[in-house]
Order: sequence, then structure tokens, then C-alpha cells
Amino acid sequence: ELDTSDADLQTLAELAAEYMASARRELETRTISGYRDVWAAHVDARILGKPDRQWHHAIAETSLRLLTPKVIEGWRNERLNAGGGATSIRKVMVVMQAMLEQALRDEIVKSNAARLVKKPSGKRKASILIVTPEQVEKIRARLDDEGRTLVSVLAYAGIRPGEALALRWEDVSTKTLRIEQGSEPDGSSKETKTGAQRNVV
Repeated sequence: ELDTSDADLQTLAELAAEYMASARRELETRTISGYRDVWAAHVDARILGKPDRQWHHAIAETSLRLLTPKVIEGWRNERLNAGGGATSIRKVMVVMQAMLEQALRDEIVKSNAARLVKKPSGKRKASILIVTPEQVEKIRARLDDEGRTLVSVLAYAGIRPGEALALRWEDVSTKTLRIEQGSEPDGSSKETKTGAQRNVV
């Protein structure tokens, strides 16, 4: 059988632009922003839509028809050897796999080449920094009332920054905080990261 479709002549850069635009309906703004940032840093800065950010890797101009596991593996190794962080490269590969999976469902490609390439380990190599109460108090001493309150909530309640910024007076009781929502960078409300509500003592 002859496949007369030329849909897979689309470049990876073109597919990425379409995927990022369509994913806004399903993913959080912050998630999409993170994807765009790592994509710009390791594949194609034009995804940010900034005229002064024209750097792009050769893989960005590769057509989907020629995007094989070997090509993706070569890009992965080149970026890691150039000093790209394993976590960032892994995130790019997750995005690449997701967009090719969508292209596979849309019958643009016949297989998902990214699925066959091993991703760098996502295991944390550095130990988690534990901040002591004494260090927290030193930080608080240098801030205004609003800053001290925010640091206290983050350090002693252990909630996420977006959750702290979304707190309302009715969420605060004598011994607990009711976490019902998070906050977008623009200040608008959203669900918590897990989509669940909880009480923090």
C-alpha cells in the first residue's frame, strides 16, 4: 500500500507549536509555561514567540517522517554533553513523547519515536535542604509584616506558595488552615495541585 499523505513532512518545531497551543485547554498555565521554557532552552527558542530568541537545534527542523529514535537519541546525548541538566532533558523528552503520541492518534505519524528512547534518570541527586526554625526566624527578621506572615505560613504550615497566596480569612481558624484552592501567577484562583482539599494543623 502506498501512503500518499504528506502530513508527516511537518517539522518537529511546527508540531510543538500546535501541541503547546492545544494543550492550554487541558494543562495548567504554569505547566505549559514550564514546558515552553525547557523546549526553548534545548530545542527551539522560537516557541516563545520572541524575535530576539532565534536559537534552535537542528532537530527542530527535522520532519516527523525522518524523526527516528536514533535522531532523538543523538539530540539527547548532545544536549547532556553540552551541560543540559538531566531533569530538564527528561522533561523535554516527556513533552516530545506526548506531542508525538497526539500525532500518532491523529494518524500523522505511524509510530512514536520518542517512546523508544531512554530518558535520563529523574531521580533527585542533591539532598533536600532542611531549614531550621532559627534560620526561618532570621529570614523573617529581615522582612515587613506581609513578608513575615507569608514566610511563617510556608515554613511552619508547609503548604505550597500558590496555596498560601490563595488563603482567605475564612480558611484560617485557631489551629488549622483550610486549603481549598491555589493561585495562578496572575492572582486568579485555581484548584490545588492534587485537586483535593485538606486541613493543615
